Amino acid sequence: PDCRWDGGECLKFRNRERDKYPTCNLTQPLGNCIEYMRKHSECHVETPHNVGDRYCNGGKYNTEECGWDGGDCLVPGFPECHVDRPEWIGNGDCNGEEYNTKECRWDGGDCEGR
Repeated sequence: PDCRWDGGECLKFRNRERDKYPTCNLTQPLGNCIEYMRKHSECHVETPHNVGDRYCNGGKYNTEECGWDGGDCLVPGFPECHVDRPEWIGNGDCNGEEYNTKECRWDGGDCEGR
């Protein structure tokens, strides 16, 4: 809701929502935080506002519960490839391990024939 001229109703709404989602970072717009918590209620990370910030934070953020870091860790064209550095897929270097899998198409082709 628009919180500029509402006679206090918006503030009451924000306080109720804040109580429901205590881990929301209060420095970001509360609406964004509430939307995140509704989508990823099982995502328990230290800084939830990092989810969906266009940077793959990896680790606990790169899980199904967190929506693969709000989509930040998804590799275009590789929907089942979940790695902490998606930019390494198809970068010309064979990164091995979790990158060199069928789901990641052998590191986007970088590990084929090696």
